[in-house]
Formats: sequence, C-alpha cells, structure tokens
Amino acid sequence: MHTEVVTDGTIREVALIFHAAKKLCSGRWMPLLSEIARRKKVDYFFGNISRSSRILEVGCADKWLRRSLADLGFSRYTGIDLFAPADIVGDIRDWRSLGLREAAFDVIAAFEVVEHVDCFREMHDLLSPHGQLFLTSPLPHMDWACKALEALGLNQKRTSLHDHLIYFQDIPFFEPIEIRTVGVMVQWGKFRKRDPEFRTFLDEQQSREHGCAPRPLASHHHPAITDPHQVTTDPPQSPATPNAECKR
Repeated sequence: MHTEVVTDGTIREVALIFHAAKKLCSGRWMPLLSEIARRKKVDYFFGNISRSSRILEVGCADKWLRRSLADLGFSRYTGIDLFAPADIVGDIRDWRSLGLREAAFDVIAAFEVVEHVDCFREMHDLLSPHGQLFLTSPLPHMDWACKALEALGLNQKRTSLHDHLIYFQDIPFFEPIEIRTVGVMVQWGKFRKRDPEFRTFLDEQQSREHGCAPRPLASHHHPAITDPHQVTTDPPQSPATPNAECKR
C-alpha cells in the first residue's frame, strides 16, 4: 500500500495558499486563474507532440482543450464525455459499442478524470503501441485541500465523488515517462504502455531474486522505473496562486 504523510511543512504551505487565495481571489479572478492553468497544461503536455497526432480527450467537458489545440494546428481531436457537447457522448468503458477502434489514438488526455472512474484498461486498449497517456489528478493525501478550496469558492466544485484517487506511480497498464507535483496538491503525468516483454523479464528476474511469483501485468504495484530521472517532482508553486485544478 502506498502511504503518504502530510508534514507540518506541507500543511503550512496549504494554509498560505488558502490565505492568499481568499485575500486575492474573487469571482472575476477565477476565470483568469483557470485559463492560466489550462495554458500551462497545453504547453507542458502538447509542446512536443506532432500536429498530425490522433488525440482522444476523456472527460472533455466543454472541449476547451479542442479549442486550444486547434489554435496550435492540431486537427485530429476527438472528445468523449457523458454529456454534450462531446464529439462522442458515452462512457469510455463502453468504447467498443461507441464505435471506437483499438489502438486508434496516438495521445490520450484525461485531465481530472481518473479520480472519478477507473478506466486505465480502456485507455490502454485505445492507445497506439507507441502512444502517450497524459493525466492530471489530485494527490490522494491532498484531496482534503481540494475540498477546502471548493468550499471557499476558489475551485470548481466536483460533480461526482473522488472515489478512485490513486498515486500516479501506482497506476496499472502504464509506466511513467515523467511525473511531477504541481501546486502542492496536484499530480501531472506522462505515461507510455508497459512493454510486455520487458515486464515479463523484470518479473522473472524478481521471482528468481526473491523467490516469489511474478506479479501480473495489470498489477497496482509500482511500475518498473529503469531511469532514475524518469519520475520528477517540481517545487510547489508560489503560495500566492491558488490551485485551479481540483475540479469536477
């Protein structure tokens, strides 16, 4: 089990964020902060992505990402959500009946989605062999802070429970390219599919070394990280800027 402890330092940082956010932010500031957060996401996740990539956004909401990517020259975007105006209205877990094809997308983005629904297997099936998965989600041990910001009116209220919170090091079916912590409370991550042959090799090696059975591919254990720089953590953002991400 992955356990995180909230330190006094972290609590102080969050308290500073609450104080600064309450003092500086009002209804007219929140749209601006949200727009800044969106721009940072686009820059970070899509800065090096080919404009010809086939992109699927899971939980596309009002399709703000489509508009942002179109401005940058991306034209092969599909958004799926439970409600209009998504390009495909339905549940990602029913992708076959919705007319989607296996391995049809080069990039899958799911921003503030996986805390609501476990759809890693479905995203794995829809992602091309050399594609990338982009995720953002609250850190499980900091979800209380997201709730507090929502109560203060400083974040968009969630529309369903965060009953699938998970640390990105623990997600199944994928291995991390990079994971970073943003603004104390949120994790951003880029992932690729696990290589089945490499995974089998590591599991067999572990079995020989520890005398235990190899763990299955779909395990929730930590994925193998062969490069010590593969997972990174950024310094927290300035406490004067509230986190505009713990939503839906």
